[in-house]
Amino acid sequence: MTYKLFRRTLGVVVLTLVLFCQTSVNAQKVIKILAIGNSFSEDATEAYLGGLISQNGTKYIIGNLFIGGCSLQTHWTNAEGNLPKYSYRKIIDGKRTVYPDRTMLSCIKEEKWDYITFQQASPLSGQQNSYFPYLSNLFQYVKANALNPKVKYAMHQTWAYAKTSTHTGFNYYNRNQQAMYDSIVVAINKAAHKMGIMIIIPSGTAIQNGRTSYVGDKFNRDGYHLSYDLGRYTAACTWFETLFGKSVIGNAYAPEKLTKEQVEIAQMAAHAAVKKPNSVTPFTVINAKLSDIYGNTYVRSIMASVFKWQVQHPIAINEFKEQWARSVFYSGIMYAYRATGDTSYLNQTQRWGEVSGWKRGPKFRHADDLACGQAYLDAYAVVKDPKMLNGIKSAIDTLIANPKPGRKDWWWCDALFMEPPVLARLGKITGDNKYYEYLDQMYWDTSDYLYSKSDSLYFRDSRYFTALTRKGKRAFWSRGNAWVIGGLVQILTTMPKEYPGYKRFEDHYREIMVKVASLQQTDGLWRASLLDPDEVPVRETSGSSFFTYAMAWGINNGILDRETFLPKVKKGWQAINEAVDADGKLKYVQLIGEKPENVKPEDNQEYGSGAFLMAGAEMIKIACNNNLKK
Repeated sequence: MTYKLFRRTLGVVVLTLVLFCQTSVNAQKVIKILAIGNSFSEDATEAYLGGLISQNGTKYIIGNLFIGGCSLQTHWTNAEGNLPKYSYRKIIDGKRTVYPDRTMLSCIKEEKWDYITFQQASPLSGQQNSYFPYLSNLFQYVKANALNPKVKYAMHQTWAYAKTSTHTGFNYYNRNQQAMYDSIVVAINKAAHKMGIMIIIPSGTAIQNGRTSYVGDKFNRDGYHLSYDLGRYTAACTWFETLFGKSVIGNAYAPEKLTKEQVEIAQMAAHAAVKKPNSVTPFTVINAKLSDIYGNTYVRSIMASVFKWQVQHPIAINEFKEQWARSVFYSGIMYAYRATGDTSYLNQTQRWGEVSGWKRGPKFRHADDLACGQAYLDAYAVVKDPKMLNGIKSAIDTLIANPKPGRKDWWWCDALFMEPPVLARLGKITGDNKYYEYLDQMYWDTSDYLYSKSDSLYFRDSRYFTALTRKGKRAFWSRGNAWVIGGLVQILTTMPKEYPGYKRFEDHYREIMVKVASLQQTDGLWRASLLDPDEVPVRETSGSSFFTYAMAWGINNGILDRETFLPKVKKGWQAINEAVDADGKLKYVQLIGEKPENVKPEDNQEYGSGAFLMAGAEMIKIACNNNLKK
């Protein structure tokens, strides 16, 4: 081969390669999506869908035929008359251009769309008779004019309004969010089935899923349109996973204003909606399947679920008007408030306090009837309303003015949870050491009376000093000791470390926790009879929740060795979470009593939920402090 011939041949090869590469680039798949909708399709497609697609390594064109509040009937009128009524928003790889006064036909023919979607106006989305004949006419019109013979058609499922929405269309559904959501699901499914449309984008289910998280009903900016960040991102995630068939979980694209936890909520809500589009999947279920149960997102969501369920299912106060069980729940509620900053917890405590007049229970010297002071004083520390303080303070001042020995006023170990944390709070709020001194004196007199030094556990009361299980083991009640440790942690949390008696309480806590940790069962729970788990072998969650709370607190405060105790905390947290059903009900809570007794799966009491919230509050701290990683 001559040199000239070689050069000519080489040039042809190079030119061929260049042309091939250019053709390959030009032939790269561009996903083209056209929405025939309104402001709800704007919320779902224009803000964040493109970013999710780009993160997937795909080029895109998104078009939105926009008229605010446009119904299917109006879309058909515009199509039939070829009316230039649309604000046509076109986004090409992040660049958004708005073209006014466009006809539907011109936009349909502008691209070989891969997907074309239809959507009813939001107030009519759940009204089955509003879809036809307009959807069928519109569908045939679009189908006749679409340039891509393989175009896929989809229905966009809109979302129910916020519970507080003032939109007049909410009246169609008796201003009931769940009724609106259910109606939308049924209406869109029937419409899609009738038209042979195989794809439904379940944005409405995704939003409803998200509302079961700790975020609650905060996905809208005005009661019906989606919030600019979390709401719109959740809908966009739903579109992405539906159209691409790829899980959105882990997609690195997200709005800058969203926290990591909010991004996870949006992605998980969307993913669950695509998997189960026709009904709500509570976040208790979503998280357990898709998330780290020890992570901040999960913990906050499961706490919110337990809180909401228990508030909606109060346990009737007995004939003796004992409010201590509810008081413990509200102590947990205020722990949840401090850990999350979610004002729904504080607001609920204030509602409860207003109903009770911020008053103690009726039994003058009984510690149970002072337990309400824990939540009252925690609320006072935030709101600074004197009525939250004065009733409890005057009751305690009266007791201090006429003291009795600890073993007389606090003769049962539960009392060490009920009143001592109230005294510690008063000491902190007022700066008066008399509350710490009274607490110190009373506590150790009771402890000397009820504490078994050889066992590092508390007898419930003097009747159990010689009580034995069927196997001949000493009878130490799990929840009785859980009350003690739950109160002890609150004392240590509130009492200043400089107080002379602080070290004794800390040493006592450490001694009990070492013993309690050794009694945890393989499933992560503690049985009702601590030294004889076979005495009542079923699960029990109220004592286990307090033990988990107390142990997690010790890790967070550097009192317990993390490597030794963290695995036990994680087992405990997992176990009590497994006892929460999909609605948020904490099960296997031993009913009101004084000794180890049988527990049924359906048993629930408010103090169990309070203990669960306390455990959750400490788990949030563990997650935020990165204490889960070795």
